[in-house]
Amino acid sequence: MNKSLIQAPEKYRHELLAWERSLDYHKQENAYLKMYLAELIDKYNEVDLVTTAEYFNNKFVFIDELILTLHQDIRLQSQMLKQHIGGEHLQDELILKLQVRLRNEMEKFVQENTALKNEFNNTISDTLNLS
Repeated sequence: MNKSLIQAPEKYRHELLAWERSLDYHKQENAYLKMYLAELIDKYNEVDLVTTAEYFNNKFVFIDELILTLHQDIRLQSQMLKQHIGGEHLQDELILKLQVRLRNEMEKFVQENTALKNEFNNTISDTLNLS
């Protein structure tokens, strides 16, 4: 009998759901930062701020695209787990490998997005103090 390498698929499903919630939070936070940036541009019409706004807006658009890609990868992994649980034994090693890859990508995403938010807040604070 071929013993499954995936001992606790519900643990992986829980992890996937947690990542989905995390991405939803980051998507909302990103939308808030873009709106705040637009408000600042409307309020302060300074060259330094416009240049800074372009830089951060591009970063925020990239974050939106990355969130979409991660959501798609998570949905795919979730479908694979459902098939596995339903008795369609896919390659367990592939599922495990994808889970680890997603875990690493999510960790990297959260770290980089947090760093971007900190950079944004610090830069905006510095820019507005110059005026």
